Amino acid sequence: MSRWNVQKVREVYDAFARGEFPDNAFDEDAEWHTDPMLPRPMAFYGRREVAGYFKQFIGAWQALHAEPVDFEARPGEQVITTVRMGPPGGSAADGLDASVAHLWKLRHGKVVRVRVFGMPQAAREASAEHGPPPPAGPSPADRFWGAQREYRGPAPEPLATFVRELAPAGSALDLGCGDGRLTVELRAREVTAADVSLVALKRARRRLPDATIVLIEPGKRLPFEDESFELVLCADTIQEVQDVAQVVADVKRILVPGGMLAVTTPAFGRRTGLAVVRRGFGPVFDPRRPALRFLTPRSLGDLFDLAGFHSIHIGREAGQLLATARR
Repeated sequence: MSRWNVQKVREVYDAFARGEFPDNAFDEDAEWHTDPMLPRPMAFYGRREVAGYFKQFIGAWQALHAEPVDFEARPGEQVITTVRMGPPGGSAADGLDASVAHLWKLRHGKVVRVRVFGMPQAAREASAEHGPPPPAGPSPADRFWGAQREYRGPAPEPLATFVRELAPAGSALDLGCGDGRLTVELRAREVTAADVSLVALKRARRRLPDATIVLIEPGKRLPFEDESFELVLCADTIQEVQDVAQVVADVKRILVPGGMLAVTTPAFGRRTGLAVVRRGFGPVFDPRRPALRFLTPRSLGDLFDLAGFHSIHIGREAGQLLATARR
C-alpha cells in the first residue's frame, strides 16, 4: 500500500505543477493544515474549502519554484514529502533555497489530511504520534450542532452589543466560536475562529469567508504561539470547559501584554437558589445541557484574578455575565 500511496501523492504534485487541483484524489472531508508552530496556523476542512485554498497558494507555489524532492512512506498510510522552495541552483547560503515538509494521510487511495511542517523531522515526529482510537460516532459537540437547525440571523442580545462594543483590535480570536454569529461582530483586522466542533466551523466559514478557521482538540493546549492576539473572545463557552483554569491560563499565554479577554456566560447566584426552591433542582440544572460549570460574578472574578488578569469588569444583563479582563 505504501508504494501506491507514494504514487498517488506524486500524481497530486504533478497536478499542482500544472496549476490544477485534482479533486478526485481528495476525500470529500479532506483537511489541510499549515505549520502548527506559526503564530497564525491555517486550517481548511472539506474538499471544496481545500480547493479554494489551493487557488490562493498556487501562485506562490509556482513563483517559489516549489518542487517535491523526496518521498518517504510512513506507517498508517502516511507519506512525508520534502518540498524544496527557491529557484533551481539556489543554495541555503544565499538564502534562495528552503524546504518544507508535507505529511500526507491517505485512506483507500484518497487524501484525507495534509499537514505542513517547517522541517521533515517535525513531520516524522507527527507521523509517529499514536492518539486514541477515533470515536465510534460524532463528538458530543458535533452531535449538539448537528441537532441544531442552521441559523442565519444575527446573534442574540445583549451578547451582540457586548461584542460589538469591544475595542477594535489588530488580531482577535473567537475561542468557541460556534457558527460564527458573534464572531462577525468583532472589530478586528485579522480574525481567527476556533471551536471543537467541525460541524460548527463549517457553518462559521459561510459567515466568515476571510477568517482563519481552526479546529481545536478538547483538553489540549491551544495551538497558538505566545502573544498572538490582542483580543480573545470566549462567548458562552467557558462553562462547557472541563479544565476551566487551564483554559484561562492558556488564553493569558496567547494574549499580548495588555490584551483583553472578553467572556460571556450564563449568570448564577441567589436567584438560582430561589429558582431551585420554587421549581426544583432538575428543571434548573437540566442534565442534557452541555454546561459543566455554573459561574457567579464572584467566582468568575476569582478565576480571572487567580490567573493573573487585572482591570476586571463583570456586569450582569438578561441572565448573562458580561466580563472583560486585561493581561
